[in-house]
Amino acid sequence: MLRTAQLHAPKGRLTLGFDSDRFQTEPPACYRAP
Repeated sequence: MLRTAQLHAPKGRLTLGFDSDRFQTEPPACYRAP
């Protein structure tokens, strides 16, 4: 279980980082679209 958590931690953090960047760039465009 510890090994799985360590493997998921890096991927989860990377995904959150990419999602945060995309979310910050998308909200303005989506809000301005309507």
